[in-house]
Amino acid sequence: SLIAVTDLATLVQVWPKAMGTPMNDLVRLFRALASTPRLQVLRFLTRHSECTVGRIADKLSMGLPLVSKHLAALRANGVVASRRQGRHVFCRLAESEGDAFLGALLRWLAPLLRAGPEATLEQVWPASVRAGPSDADLIRALTAYTYERRLEMLCVSLQRPQTTVSDWLDALRMSPQAARRQTRKLTTRKVLREVQAPSESRYQPARAFAARWEAQLFAMVAGELRRRSGHT
Repeated sequence: SLIAVTDLATLVQVWPKAMGTPMNDLVRLFRALASTPRLQVLRFLTRHSECTVGRIADKLSMGLPLVSKHLAALRANGVVASRRQGRHVFCRLAESEGDAFLGALLRWLAPLLRAGPEATLEQVWPASVRAGPSDADLIRALTAYTYERRLEMLCVSLQRPQTTVSDWLDALRMSPQAARRQTRKLTTRKVLREVQAPSESRYQPARAFAARWEAQLFAMVAGELRRRSGHT
């Protein structure tokens, strides 16, 4: 059964003003999260609270420089906080009190990671140990929002009942090739759904998802786009 996006009527009021709103920070955030090694690091932190970089590297069987690189990307986007004590650096999930969207996103992500499989177990018994979504499922959902053009296209689609490729070309001055390429990515990730029409294909924002966590993610992103448009 499909999970409906609740209160969608309040999410579709995203106005053209949003087109001029920078969304680079959202793109950087989702790119930081949409990585298997970084999800593994975050999963470890959700289950073990504050840990040293060395312990994370040891438990995940990753090289220390690689773990440090991934932690740096997560810190740069406010996902992880760290403190130094002597020669050791301790890391933990950030509380993100000053950023409501980031805080909501981390509160959504943490239980999914906590319920997900340990990396080593997933490799051996992928079906039997998975309580939450797989890393591949999470990354597929997160990568819907890792490109600014896709967020802009979503803004346009949230303004109207149905959108055509021509609408995106007019609103965003994209090339037809780019519009079709990004449309495929959004429909593949179930953020948009295609509505067959006699002439030109039309698209609508998704109204239902196969899993509740996907519906929650879409509602959060759509709500943040609406907030940035100045219509709260």
